[in-house]
Amino acid sequence: EANSRTHSNEQIAKIVRSINEFGFTNPLLIDENNVIIAGHGRLAAALDVGIDELPCIVLEGLSDAQKAALVIADNKIALDAGWDREILLSQYLKQVLY
Repeated sequence: EANSRTHSNEQIAKIVRSINEFGFTNPLLIDENNVIIAGHGRLAAALDVGIDELPCIVLEGLSDAQKAALVIADNKIALDAGWDREILLSQYLKQVLY
């Protein structure tokens, strides 16, 4: 309920499309009280497609400060990555041509 990360309907729809294409591939991170630390968007998308059981990793013994830091890290670290455009283009061309 106190999730600082927001998830638009458009983003949830993208997650739904990913789940439909590839399955549910990324477990939720929860604490020992079943409180979600990471995966709120995945949960919303799974509920949209009628999945009522999800894989979870239980993280025990984290302080509230550690949980808050993990929420930020889980969302932020991937945003800091870049792309190798040549590799992306070659992978795209392989998909299109073959």
